[in-house]
Amino acid sequence: MRTPAQIALTAGAVAGTICLIAAAAALLFGIKPLLFRSGSMEPEIGPGAVALVRTIDAAEIDPGDVVSVRNAAGERLTHRVVAVDAVTGNSATIRLKGDANESEDAQPYTVTEAERVFLHVEKLGYAVAWLASPPAVFLGGAFAGLLLAIAFLPRPPRTAPGGGGKRAAAPLVVVAALVTATGPAGAPEAQAAATDAAAANSGAFTSRTEFVPRINQPFSTGSYVTCSKTPATGPDPVTMRWRHIGAPYLYRLVLRDLGGTIWRTWDVTTVPAAAGDTVSFVITGAGLPARLALPYLYDLEVHTVLPGPPVSSGAVSTAWRGYGVQQVLLIGLITPEDLDCGVLRTEQNGTPAYVPGPASVSCADAAPRVTLTWPHLGSPYTYTLIVRDGTSRNSMLTRQNIAGPAQAGQNVTSTIAVADLDLGQRTGNAAVAEIRATNGSAVSSEFAQQNLTVTTTSVACPAAGLRAQSAPSSSTTATTTGSTTPTTSAPTTSPTPGTAPPPAPATTTTTPAPVPGPPAPAPATTTTTTPPPEARELPPTTTPSSTPTTPP
Repeated sequence: MRTPAQIALTAGAVAGTICLIAAAAALLFGIKPLLFRSGSMEPEIGPGAVALVRTIDAAEIDPGDVVSVRNAAGERLTHRVVAVDAVTGNSATIRLKGDANESEDAQPYTVTEAERVFLHVEKLGYAVAWLASPPAVFLGGAFAGLLLAIAFLPRPPRTAPGGGGKRAAAPLVVVAALVTATGPAGAPEAQAAATDAAAANSGAFTSRTEFVPRINQPFSTGSYVTCSKTPATGPDPVTMRWRHIGAPYLYRLVLRDLGGTIWRTWDVTTVPAAAGDTVSFVITGAGLPARLALPYLYDLEVHTVLPGPPVSSGAVSTAWRGYGVQQVLLIGLITPEDLDCGVLRTEQNGTPAYVPGPASVSCADAAPRVTLTWPHLGSPYTYTLIVRDGTSRNSMLTRQNIAGPAQAGQNVTSTIAVADLDLGQRTGNAAVAEIRATNGSAVSSEFAQQNLTVTTTSVACPAAGLRAQSAPSSSTTATTTGSTTPTTSAPTTSPTPGTAPPPAPATTTTTPAPVPGPPAPAPATTTTTTPPPEARELPPTTTPSSTPTTPP
């Protein structure tokens, strides 16, 4: 019959052996435990579950897998893969969604590897969390000391046959006791993310996660972006060229002055079929105001974009490459819309911090003013609201550092009246409100837009006024270079405040007719069976500052 001492020795040996097996599995097969602290993966994986994960290459990720990645803030998210948008080289761009969440994660992830869940046990995490607590660590050390004492303290000699063989287990007991005592204290502790996500932290995760990559193939000269000027009858344009990163990526061009004000935005939706082919795009300074100090300098930023819904998420790269552009020296007061390539400021690049854009915006009439509403992204984000003339794209209002409510998902509101606007910038009734998120000096590449009707006496919401989370709706591929004529992008149906906009049908494109004069009729529509090949010009914004400003 076994004595209590023998039972304690056996229990210690079993526990130590389990710890040794787990350590060997982690070293030999890359298997690690993750602890779920939220319910975003319910009902399949609930809070308190412990999952075993194994690191896999990006090419092995399939829709339906539950994988763990890190977002731009460094927080780990463990969600289900709903789509693999692209596989380029050793990286893949994936979209994730928690089973219990209503919508996908705000941004896709481009990863070279991820940790895939292959086994989980519900509620085991509560025991694991307790074993890592100070009281449990103390008790584990005491238990290990007890096992050592039982193994090595002198005992009366036994007369039963074979009794002396029990001492042979002492070395194993010592090892098992030490492993048992130190195992729980070194177990990985999961940390919950700020958003409702199944989050985990194993302490050894090495996957490199970023959002949409910037252009990465130089020309033979070593330049990533080139610029050339082309004299024209009207405003002199400049032609920008770069090498295509490959499918499914499109591009967004941003004209930003050195003070941080964004004056123009174009979406390039016609791209070559093959990676490495040249993308060419022509921009003009049409509508730019005359400058008292010349040359007036800008950076023309080239951002990479995923196609919009239903093809992909429409995410825009934070990092960019580009070229310096200026309004022409000396003759700028006579022809202020002429552009030239930078002389001293040539090729440029930037890697600003990532800031997500608002998911949607809605408009409510409260004559003679309107109220715009969008869902709050949560702390630490604030917002910049710009109202731009629909023709010149120049700013009639810049409202910065708009604070949100305490909780993410609650509504942020801002009311716009005629008295708030600089009507000297108004060329007609059409206007556009643009909302970007800000975090310190960083401004989101994505933004939500709302068309407005502005007269000298009122501001109103057009019937089909929404353009939410501006992004190309689809990729149009060709062997020729990009279109040189920007047009206005299509409106979509206004979603319910606090929710993401519904995907637009892939085969329909609606283009509002420009209305230069007083009262604007309802927008005319044109329906086609393929997305338009033109690039789309979208309006500008400013980086945040402590006080509201109006661009010159």
